[in-house]
Amino acid sequence: MRTHFDPEEAEEFESAKELLVRRCLAWADERGTRADEAMLATVLDARHRSRDGRLAYWDTRQVRRFLLEWIPRHLAAERETLASAPENLLTLLRYLTASGLRDPRGASLAELESAVAEAEAEFPAALADPARQGIGRLWAQTALDNGFVLDDEEDMARFQHEVSSGRIQFDADVVEALLQAEFGGAGPDDDRAFSQCPIALPTAAELAADAARSEIVRQLTALTGWVGKDGRPLTKTGDLRAADARELAELLDIGEPDQRARASGTREATEPPNAEKRDPEALPGTGEGDPAHLPGTGERDQWARGSTETPRLDLLLAWAKKAGLVRVLKGRLVPVAKAAPLLRDPEALWRRAFEAVFELGAAICAPTSGRVGFSMLVTAFDELLPDVLNTMYSLPAPIPVARLQETVWLACQEYFLLDFAENGSRQDVWRRRVDEDLLVVFDVLSRLGAVETSHGVSDKLYSSDLRPGFVEGIGELTQDDLPLPPEACARLLTRLAEPGPLVWLTPLGTRAVRERLLADGRDAPLIGELADAEAGELLGVIAQHYTQEAAAAELEGWLAAHGGDIEPLLDAIRACPFRTRASAMLSALTESLPDGRSMRARLRHDPALGSLVLTALLEEGELGPEDLTAREHSLLLAEGMVILLELGGPEAIVEQLRESAGRDAPEFVAEVLDSGHPAREALEELRVLVYEPMLARSARLRLVPSPAPGSRGRANGRGGKRRR
Repeated sequence: MRTHFDPEEAEEFESAKELLVRRCLAWADERGTRADEAMLATVLDARHRSRDGRLAYWDTRQVRRFLLEWIPRHLAAERETLASAPENLLTLLRYLTASGLRDPRGASLAELESAVAEAEAEFPAALADPARQGIGRLWAQTALDNGFVLDDEEDMARFQHEVSSGRIQFDADVVEALLQAEFGGAGPDDDRAFSQCPIALPTAAELAADAARSEIVRQLTALTGWVGKDGRPLTKTGDLRAADARELAELLDIGEPDQRARASGTREATEPPNAEKRDPEALPGTGEGDPAHLPGTGERDQWARGSTETPRLDLLLAWAKKAGLVRVLKGRLVPVAKAAPLLRDPEALWRRAFEAVFELGAAICAPTSGRVGFSMLVTAFDELLPDVLNTMYSLPAPIPVARLQETVWLACQEYFLLDFAENGSRQDVWRRRVDEDLLVVFDVLSRLGAVETSHGVSDKLYSSDLRPGFVEGIGELTQDDLPLPPEACARLLTRLAEPGPLVWLTPLGTRAVRERLLADGRDAPLIGELADAEAGELLGVIAQHYTQEAAAAELEGWLAAHGGDIEPLLDAIRACPFRTRASAMLSALTESLPDGRSMRARLRHDPALGSLVLTALLEEGELGPEDLTAREHSLLLAEGMVILLELGGPEAIVEQLRESAGRDAPEFVAEVLDSGHPAREALEELRVLVYEPMLARSARLRLVPSPAPGSRGRANGRGGKRRR
């Protein structure tokens, strides 16, 4: 029983949803709790269509998203059905906990119950708020409220006529606003994001020490101290006075060399790509190969640097402002009083500085001192930089900067309408500037302590998926499966064959990116976070979301926190009501323990786990059919049917029995029901959903007994006939 499916696994998700809803309905019925099949399915649909797609992960944010965003935006139904949403959500959350399916990284059941109660109080207002609706939901709900049937084409045609004729009133302003929001991409972001691999982090003390060693943290602290409580005067243009700038640069040990020239060895300057119909040769310093203007010529416009003429100092001043350490007040640069605690806490200051980076695109990618220039990267800096860092997250080896440059350049092109057939030379200039800017970004992040850089040949991991063929861990790739356009793949293969700059996240950077991923609603497992989880919940998570290496590390930590006893883990597998999940949990356990395989062999005769072990041993070829006893054959038959019932539903069972057993199908199922298989809940489903309907159909199709041989009306025509 998986609780996470990729968007393309539509059939698998639908089967799991059907199973979950069916089991939840039965569970609720036993307890006299209200549960509606359609609403339960809607809850699971909402979680599947989300950033992380984890059906069993719930926290306050997810509760509020479903009740106060998803339903008002997407669900049109009778008012009574809509009103049942909080109660149905609560039923599902309780069932997930009771059945061991809950993701322990989410909120506890008590916290979720409280969250549902709070959201329920806001639920009626959310349903009535026109701004929270989608345009499709507005019209569908209007039709329902006026008595029209959504699935009836003729009825809906009448509804449209009633609207057009004015007999059904609507707010035109609301409709217009919803249409604009729909086309503008407003509303909840439900696009699925890639799952991240589990990562490990150093101790909190080690991370705090790393933050204190950050060059940028020290410089920001020194800069704020230099400003002093009385502040520093600024020129009319808002710059530091020349003497103050020199004094501060000396204090911070900031040199004069331009960071872009040092990072890339070039000093190209370019025109903004959206400068329509402008000749690059007509702009100072914007033509291909143009010597441009040297520093000190006095040429200044909107792209020129400030009066300090020291790029790093300009950046630090902008950084201190964005981080809320200093501000401009009445012509002076003054400290922000509320920021005083940050200056005494290097780790907190590091976090603040890291978050400020995403607003510093114009300062980081500023043109070379004294020159005209434009950076395409700045246009979408706050979107592209998170994508770059997310790409680097949890990678097993340093990533070549060339690969990141290629994807960033492709992304930049989405923000501009570029005619490369006409402006091929400009494309080369803009491309080089983007590549240079990304190197500058990594230089800045390196000084902050968020990334590390080196130079060398990249790991083959980063070139293996750039050509068609088999890739370990991915499978067979065709030309259509390649991650980049063919020409980009070809360029990268050439570049990656030679040494080049490499980059990777530091532990501080990894933690900071993880925090942003979590804030975005994404799954970012951390090794060690499950140490206090229930045994079944632990195994359920590592079976679905962890690599084998990470699962072994997580399990080792859990056992260390629980006295090293594996029996609670085995008991959790025995108690799991879903055999597909139990099988995955057992596999995760045995593959993660040093003596896992020998332990599995000892479990062959376990009453609850034996059939799972036998199935695994047969699949791996360690046992053959001839090695099984008659009882084991019977248990395996039952195991296979139970798993098929979970994966495909009763229809899949009936179809397979029709093909393999024919008229003997009821006897075949009866044997399974009498096998003694431990999955009692599944066997009861098999009896109710498959066996009893089979018997009923057999009874309805039974032929009327023929007359005895020689009796009147015998069909074969033999025997005497009575004459009248």
